[in-house]
Amino acid sequence: MSRAVVERLRLAPPERLLANRATGRIRLSVDAKGSRTHRTSVHEAGSLRVRFPTTAPGMLEAVLINTAGGMTGGDDFSISLSLDEGAQLLAGTAAAEKIYRSTGADSALALTIDAATGSRCIWLPQETILFDRARLSRRIDVSLSTNARLLMAEAGWRDRAHAFASGSRKRRRCHCHSVGRTRRRADDCRRT
Repeated sequence: MSRAVVERLRLAPPERLLANRATGRIRLSVDAKGSRTHRTSVHEAGSLRVRFPTTAPGMLEAVLINTAGGMTGGDDFSISLSLDEGAQLLAGTAAAEKIYRSTGADSALALTIDAATGSRCIWLPQETILFDRARLSRRIDVSLSTNARLLMAEAGWRDRAHAFASGSRKRRRCHCHSVGRTRRRADDCRRT
């Protein structure tokens, strides 16, 4: 490295270096054609990717990958899944999501699921592992239309290999909106 480059690096303001945070966005829309579910729109940005292995006929499988390898303070990720009428989607992550120590801001993770009439969505990501001094803010928004079905499960663990002195996980905000007969069951998940 030349001397000029080294000097410029030393003079860079610290906040500029800290502002380099990971972001990722997935917007996936699917619809049903006959007995099969197909992608209608796929948008990937930042360090989130989605892959579609060929598995069970009729249901589309989406596997989300965080190429950043984990999250730390100030990282911001959002996933949006939209299912048209009759579509069937099984979505999850390829590996556990690791939330590392933060020196300031929360890691933010937002999930939005919009399921049209007669659709079925299964959201089964791998577990979330919180390391010492991790800070996570998670938001889940679900909209279910008449006869739409949703099965979702998320597990979280603290890293047991290292001492967990402090950290925070903001209360999960799960907002469900439904139309028709599924209203009572969907309202059971309303937490603020």
